Amino acid sequence: MITKLINENLIVLDLKATSKDAVFKELVDVFYEQNKISSKEQFLEDIKAREELGNTGFEDGVALPHAKSAAVIEPAVVIGVSKAGIEYGAEDGNPSKLFFMIASPDGGDNHHIEVLAELSSKLIEDGFIEKFLNVSSNSEALALLLEKSEPVISSVSATSKGFIIGVTGCPAGVAHTYLAAEALEKGAAALGFDIKVETN
Repeated sequence: MITKLINENLIVLDLKATSKDAVFKELVDVFYEQNKISSKEQFLEDIKAREELGNTGFEDGVALPHAKSAAVIEPAVVIGVSKAGIEYGAEDGNPSKLFFMIASPDGGDNHHIEVLAELSSKLIEDGFIEKFLNVSSNSEALALLLEKSEPVISSVSATSKGFIIGVTGCPAGVAHTYLAAEALEKGAAALGFDIKVETN
């Protein structure tokens, strides 16, 4: 899904914004310039309305603002990087540096759900965020985003203390579902347990 919604023209590696609202405006401008939305004002209003429902700033300097909007002509994702970081209200209290803004047509398919799931899978890959923050070109950023990761095969080890089965799901957003799964997997491994987590 994400391969159809992102291209090099939708990546900004040097955001000028110094505030959350300024980030929104700068990324919305990119959507408008690329003919992905018909109205900057309407889409910005919808992004802010979604943000009122729950902050989209997550741990490790990542934010995932998104909205379904009548202003969206074509579903798309715009990516922005702020080297200095911006106060976004993230759960861990750290500034956000990597922004993925998702535009999905109102009343259409839930593109934002599928894209959030794909992005969340990338974000939990070891080293992905750091690598992305250090890319030097839009083509390098896109290649990193589209790079296929090797599947992790888990098996019960002889020294395991036991096997845990879990399901993660979040009423506020898809990203938490995957981030929670990763936290459970890391925690179980640290305690010597094997685990299988289903994301729902």
